[in-house]
Amino acid sequence: MPPTIQFNDGPSTAVLVLSGRIVAEDDCLLRERIEQTLRSPAPIKAIDCTDVEFLDSYALGQIIYCCTNPQGKRGGIYFVNRSNGGSSYIDRLVEIADLRQIFTIVDSIETLAADDNPEN
Repeated sequence: MPPTIQFNDGPSTAVLVLSGRIVAEDDCLLRERIEQTLRSPAPIKAIDCTDVEFLDSYALGQIIYCCTNPQGKRGGIYFVNRSNGGSSYIDRLVEIADLRQIFTIVDSIETLAADDNPEN
């Protein structure tokens, strides 16, 4: 699957949706979209990697750097991964790279939005 890097901004959530194979060649667009997500006034910010088939170390490094750099960080960033019981590429990447130390891993952005708005 070709890579897609799409930014969805709403009043309560800003979500960077990644899919396909994300590699170093996608760096400029990836960094731009991460920064766009971080600048959003939405209270909930997330990177959805559910449909990522491959994320090279450079692209992962860009995500980690942009989201943890004190100059760029603006609140917590959620990492969305609809888990397949540990069998997907992203499940293994979360485990190997110990991404739980950096991000809060969630199954869906909808759950976060519902938790943030008790009227729903």
